[in-house]
Amino acid sequence: MDGLEEEMSYYLRDIIELRKDFAEAYTSKKYADAIEYGNKIIDLHKDNSDCDTEAYADDVNNLAVVYDEVHMNDRAVELYKEAADIKEALLGDDSESYLDTIENLGVLYAVTGSFDKAEELLKKVNTHTEETNGPVSERHVKSLYNLGNMYADRGRYKEGAECLEKALEYAKKIRDYDMAEFEDIRGSLGNLYKKSGNYKRAMDEYERALKISEDRNEEGSYFKMTFLLSYALLCQKCELYDKAAEIYEKAVDVREKLMDTGHLDFISVLNNLAAIYNRAKKTDKAVETHKRVLSVVEDILGKDHVFYGDVITNLGV
Repeated sequence: MDGLEEEMSYYLRDIIELRKDFAEAYTSKKYADAIEYGNKIIDLHKDNSDCDTEAYADDVNNLAVVYDEVHMNDRAVELYKEAADIKEALLGDDSESYLDTIENLGVLYAVTGSFDKAEELLKKVNTHTEETNGPVSERHVKSLYNLGNMYADRGRYKEGAECLEKALEYAKKIRDYDMAEFEDIRGSLGNLYKKSGNYKRAMDEYERALKISEDRNEEGSYFKMTFLLSYALLCQKCELYDKAAEIYEKAVDVREKLMDTGHLDFISVLNNLAAIYNRAKKTDKAVETHKRVLSVVEDILGKDHVFYGDVITNLGV
């Protein structure tokens, strides 16, 4: 018996050390390393027939979060569902741990277009948080935010606006509510009103989100980059070219700091900026940006690729 306990203690110690490595890799955005550590943790649980515990479910959920982060959606869904099933069986369907997992799963379903599944899970979380935490609570505001974004993505703008406006209303009543969360809500409202064609309201919400970001002296986030890109493209659509160029420059700056520039999406971002400079009659900046695109294309694809010819054409024009 003592030998068995000693053997189990060694495997638990290994898991504890791996969890530290996993957390450090995730915090440092070394996602490949985090996935490797996370899978080792799962394998250790399985090797020791220890897969019916809350600790295992938490480890599975944490690994799902990393797969979700890197858009490996099928694997993330699989892991979220496994974690949710275990938590529901062990803790019940009203436990915070279970609700957190199905909320993550619901958001991912929305991102991948499985809207019926997303709505079922996110409405369940929303109802529970209102009843348990009260409407004026950070937990309920978060659930409204996720539900509102899902409706916006689904094209049900009225319902989406109702959820996001409620989230904003309740957040204002919460003492010391995180300003970063206010920024996210404002940015999401901007995206929703842009999609629904209410450009005036979208402009207002984007500007409020940007003001919050600048007041916070925020370094940058993926969400900030996306709402800035949307804001800039809306300004372009409304023929506010100088404003569009100003906002787009901010978005490019965030994009450069967040991710490697050696990707095709960055080429697209720079091409849009060059087009905006052209519209704003800032020819020198347009030429400078096209030359930068040329350099990126050459590094990634080489001079023989059709994209290289396209950029040469744009530069010539």
